[in-house]
Amino acid sequence: MIFHHIGDIKIATSLANKSIDMGYEKARWLYAATVDRGLVMKGRKQKYGTQFKVLKDGSVKFYPINKRTPESEKKKYNVPPPEEIARRSKRFWRNK
Repeated sequence: MIFHHIGDIKIATSLANKSIDMGYEKARWLYAATVDRGLVMKGRKQKYGTQFKVLKDGSVKFYPINKRTPESEKKKYNVPPPEEIARRSKRFWRNK
């Protein structure tokens, strides 16, 4: 998670993938998030829809998402639908 946030996406993705191989289920979402973070940093559309920003009014704005990624692949990496991510984020930031 630290590498994901400091921008070393290659290491973060590699470690998340290794964790998946070792059976750590929570690493699935982190893998998707690192892939998306890398794409967003390159100015490309994210694959899974994990990257967003919270606006001043508390609403959630997703970075562009590639619509061609199948829902089955998103489920494989435990990525909830954008509406669920937005709902969770609003609840989280409301409590801060």
